[in-house]
Amino acid sequence: GKEYINQFKTTFKNNLIIKVLLPPKEVVYHRDLQRTCWTSGEEMIDILYQKFLNLETTIGLENYIDNKNESPAETAQFILKSINQYSWKE
Repeated sequence: GKEYINQFKTTFKNNLIIKVLLPPKEVVYHRDLQRTCWTSGEEMIDILYQKFLNLETTIGLENYIDNKNESPAETAQFILKSINQYSWKE
């Protein structure tokens, strides 16, 4: 939760980058059903989705990524590009 993330923020200061992949819930349901190796189910998705929504003010809305229209490779490329814009600070 918030306390856990704040511990990381205290420890890593400006060297911490958190990104949350959070497309609309309907997309998460659909992707879950398409997964062949395991599924979470709607109930667990609902619980986790709400937990991530509750962390928006702690993580920062700008760090939430709606990747509903992206392939996994496109999402990875976007994250890497956004991380590279930061210069690491001591």
